Amino acid sequence: MIEQSAQRGSDLTRQLLSLARQGTCESVLTRVGEVLGRVVKIITSTFDRRIQIQTRSEPGPLWVDANPAQFEQAILNLCINARDAMPDGGVLALESSQVTLSASDSLRPGRCPAGDYACVTVRDTGVGMSPQLLSRIFDPFFTTKEPGRGSGLGLSMVYGMASSAGGFVHVESEVGMGSAFSIHLPLKAPPLDQRRAARSSVLETGSGTVLVVDDEPMVLAFVEEGLKRLGYQVLTAVDGGQACEVYSSHAQEIDTVLLDLVMPGITGLEACRRLRKINPKVKVILSSGYSSGEVVREASSAGASGFIGKPYSLEELSVALRGPESLSLRSGNEG
Repeated sequence: MIEQSAQRGSDLTRQLLSLARQGTCESVLTRVGEVLGRVVKIITSTFDRRIQIQTRSEPGPLWVDANPAQFEQAILNLCINARDAMPDGGVLALESSQVTLSASDSLRPGRCPAGDYACVTVRDTGVGMSPQLLSRIFDPFFTTKEPGRGSGLGLSMVYGMASSAGGFVHVESEVGMGSAFSIHLPLKAPPLDQRRAARSSVLETGSGTVLVVDDEPMVLAFVEEGLKRLGYQVLTAVDGGQACEVYSSHAQEIDTVLLDLVMPGITGLEACRRLRKINPKVKVILSSGYSSGEVVREASSAGASGFIGKPYSLEELSVALRGPESLSLRSGNEG
């Protein structure tokens, strides 16, 4: 129960951080299932109970390159439109799947290459639309809703999000039979650390000495105790300055430095640079709760070997410490 409560807090924080970054339109590797899960939580708790919500997903994670906040907002916009199309209730289904579009597939626009796509479909049993309405639904400010009920920008935003991510939106609708909106985004390979985490969900033991640097006493105590149980020797420091002092005295025995990014005084980035002056080959894994692509790129430029987003589990940390190849620096991991 404690772990689940902490995870819910973590999810909420990630959503707030993602919303705060929405203006930058930064695209990162995003797991479709996580975005859908957040949308389902929102609509389940806020939509009319007469609307039955169904979900269906193919086994296995689907990854796309998109702005997480805009992707989530696009799906939510489709759900709101589906809700409004069923004033007396009905069925709203959210589906995710992998589809392969060939060069001759009529569904694929000419600007989108053939290949594998992640498809998210929002389907309703509402009033449906005529062919005349279908031809205009993506026009900005076009709406069939009553004054004050809609701006006419929701579907144009969905179209713009899909296009900016290299994908497209396909619509099927018939008057009295409901509608189905499908967002197609190019399928991407999962990030390296996710592939390795998927292969091993158990604690990975190890050996050697780890210098753990964090100004949060609870985090420091958790990591120190956890790593000792995994077989590591552990040294600790509470800020960047102390980390440099400890490393200077024990450089020959320290194999890895787990370094918090945001600390008072010397930041994690500056501490990483100083450690590299002591030993250019030092292995540093930076960690932070704010793990945007820009932050990860800064970590890479400072010479870090890897990055792990907070909050992390002991299982995730054990995988990261197994070797330089166990964790890669990449553009973001929100979600």
